[in-house]
Amino acid sequence: MSTYLILRFSFGTSGYRFANYLIAMVMFFWFAILCNLFGAAMQEVVSIVADISFSKQRAAILGGLVMVGITIYGFHAIEKMALLMVPFLAAILLYGAFRSLTLGDIEMLNSHGTGAMGIGGAMSVVIGAYSGGNVTLPDYVRYARHQGRALAAVYLALGVSFPIVLTVTAIPSVISGEEDLIKIMLTLGVGVSALIVLIFSTMSSNVGMLYSVGLSVAASHKKVKFWVSVALLGVLATLLSVFDVVTLFIPYISVLGISIPSLCGIYM
Repeated sequence: MSTYLILRFSFGTSGYRFANYLIAMVMFFWFAILCNLFGAAMQEVVSIVADISFSKQRAAILGGLVMVGITIYGFHAIEKMALLMVPFLAAILLYGAFRSLTLGDIEMLNSHGTGAMGIGGAMSVVIGAYSGGNVTLPDYVRYARHQGRALAAVYLALGVSFPIVLTVTAIPSVISGEEDLIKIMLTLGVGVSALIVLIFSTMSSNVGMLYSVGLSVAASHKKVKFWVSVALLGVLATLLSVFDVVTLFIPYISVLGISIPSLCGIYM
């Protein structure tokens, strides 16, 4: 069963709607924030790589609409995109870390941080950034043919891959002193690779979140078809991304780190 059908066992036939709406709102705003980031980064990368200038709002809208279309097509589109995306992203991120280690000052890895963020804040950011994905895992693992495969996929993704990705992306950031991964890729001379990372990583995250939003609305309102909810909410979130919602990024995932794991604990 999907997340939203499972929630009925925990919150009842009426109360589960609140949990559904909470998760849907989380995914909805997350989609808008990532579209906003996508537009800004796309503008920068294309202007440097291809010397073409266009507004970040236009890039955000174009990218958002493409993501909506992929989600409407269904889960098989998400699966095919992931099969293409994962090897590319792994190779590019590892290459970026390798270039940083060979070209930069490795001693920077031993340097102390500024202390601007405490351990509690750091934990909230790391947990909050993936908490929505944890809660909605049933939406994806239910397609596994066996329980063992579902468990293996979850542990490999969260127990192995996620920490590796955080480490690999942290290495060039610490060495260069730059927080923006796209800018780091550009300085390392891998502009096209930066563009690939930008497109595929944003699309994979946003398509998955919009898929969960569509399931949530469809589960709460039987008369609303899945593709209708995806199209309507996806377009609304895309329009919202035109505004600078990215300024709410850190406060937003801090709230996620508090609310979503609590919800997850209840239904588990």
